[in-house]
Amino acid sequence: MTSATTNQPFFTRDGDSFIPTPVANGPWDPKSLHGRVIIGLPAFVIEQRHGGGDFVPARLTVDMFRLPNIMTPIEIKTKLIRDGLRLRLVEAEFISGGVAMARASCQLLRRTENPQGQVWSPPNWDAPPPASIPPSTDPKLGMHGKWTTRPIVGAMGSLGPRRLWMSEVRKLVEGTPLTPFVRVALAADFAGPFAKCGRSWPRLHQ
Repeated sequence: MTSATTNQPFFTRDGDSFIPTPVANGPWDPKSLHGRVIIGLPAFVIEQRHGGGDFVPARLTVDMFRLPNIMTPIEIKTKLIRDGLRLRLVEAEFISGGVAMARASCQLLRRTENPQGQVWSPPNWDAPPPASIPPSTDPKLGMHGKWTTRPIVGAMGSLGPRRLWMSEVRKLVEGTPLTPFVRVALAADFAGPFAKCGRSWPRLHQ
């Protein structure tokens, strides 16, 4: 990774289009986009256009059915399906070269106060804080500079429990800070192959 691309964002803007940069490429084909940015970009646009106020994203589903080329500008079209007092439902299409490559559905819920009385909450996660773990030196685990990882236990491809901290080293879209929702969307594609069994989910460390 050269110094010129160390902090380069995954996308720049050109009007309503998003232009992929070289660091947005995937591990299987350098000419195609990485799956995590295909998930992250619709999340980013949905939150920008339909979030805010009292509504926060609660669930995101993304179906990827084609592999976009890294040289082609991207357009995200959103459609408000439902806008109720409590729930807002948005769909988004990921369009590359005029062709739909992925579709996202996001449910946003209105912020409310917790009910009175006892409320169940899960136990605290027992992972050590990131600052107490040295960063990984494995270029494959960090996808050659696409993020920073701090392994807790296990390794990719090994049997048994596998946990790690990962943190972004670049913005998704130039000039726009990452939000917690977009961070989770970007991490989701990594959690699947790392866990294999699908029982590991991204957690945010504030």
